[in-house]
Amino acid sequence: LFNMVVNPVNGDVYVSNTDASNHIRFEGPGRHGGSTVQGQIAKAQITTINQSGVTVQPLNTHIDYSVLKASDTVKQHSIATPLDMAVTRDGSTLYVAALGSDKVAVYNTSHLSGAIDAETASTNHISVSGGPMGLWLDEANNRLYVLTHFDHALVTVDTRTSREISRVRLSSPEPASV
Repeated sequence: LFNMVVNPVNGDVYVSNTDASNHIRFEGPGRHGGSTVQGQIAKAQITTINQSGVTVQPLNTHIDYSVLKASDTVKQHSIATPLDMAVTRDGSTLYVAALGSDKVAVYNTSHLSGAIDAETASTNHISVSGGPMGLWLDEANNRLYVLTHFDHALVTVDTRTSREISRVRLSSPEPASV
């Protein structure tokens, strides 16, 4: 899964994506939670494409993949399954719906060409439960509309305060058993 958006000021193309380590086996002895799956499965990242080339920016630079049971603070700063994105008219801010993290990540686009400090960047993340997957930015009204996957809702976020101000449940074609 991925999405892309164009910076209206400089023409940079941002692509949300994951890099799966399919060539590495993740089987372990099963001593951790009864599972034999362990290790680095996929990296969440934003890829920038411009006239200078292609830059891949990992979003979870704070993770030490040699530690099998990470602390809660690692999860707090992490981004999982980046999907839809929106960029401000002035090209300075990129919003990223992070389905697996229940948040919308907010990045300064100038940081996408160098190393992102995931712990510092996480102070700007917006908590949105329900699995954010779609975004629409209404800058004139300081609103970010977030479509959530798991609870089928349209969430309105005030971009000045980074707080949810409304949530409207949408109908779902899935049967209740799903």
